[in-house]
This record gives sequence, C-alpha cells and structure tokens, in this order.
Amino acid sequence: MAEVYCVVPARLASSRLARKMLLPIDGKAMIVRSLEQAQSANCFTGIICLTDSPEIAEVVEAENFDVILTGEADNGTDRIARNLHSLPGNYFVNLQGDEPLAPLENLRILAR
Repeated sequence: MAEVYCVVPARLASSRLARKMLLPIDGKAMIVRSLEQAQSANCFTGIICLTDSPEIAEVVEAENFDVILTGEADNGTDRIARNLHSLPGNYFVNLQGDEPLAPLENLRILAR
C-alpha cells in the first residue's frame, strides 16, 4: 500500500485577511483546525505543515503536528514544490491551511 502524506502549506502574510492562519476557530488556530481535519480523515501516513512563519510553526508543534520551516513562496503549491526534497514519501495531498472544513470523504478519495 502506498504511503500518502497530507501536506498543509501555511503562511502568516495573507493578502486578504491579516494573520488568517492564527485566527481562532472555537479556541484553536485555523491552521490547527485544518490539520485536525486531515487527521480526522484517518487516511494519511502523516500530516505535515509547511510554513515560512516561526509563529505558525510554534502553534502547530504545540498541537503535536509535524512542521517544516520553509523559505518564501508565491503560493501553497509552490511552497510544496520547493520543499519536496524535505518530505518523506512519494505521494501527497495538498490541503490548504485555510480549509478547516474540507470534506473528509474528499480527502479520503484523494488519498486513494
């Protein structure tokens, strides 16, 4: 069976909503809620947040999720592409950090 990782890119400098990833949703940062949604899908070998923000990294690590600090990137897909060498596995699902309500079945379909 193939190992599939959920990779969640997140940047602090949102152009439309300042510090969006750290805004609370029912007491937890949006990025954490997105990571928890990926975890709830129960279909990934691992879940990894890619961020250029030490502040986001600290919040993610405090919730016991894996995080890799990256350099700047134009968008989430670019952030993943630039950091593929740092990621385990060969298969990835890109869940954007501002998708805390991503449908679980959609994540499972992508993982399959």
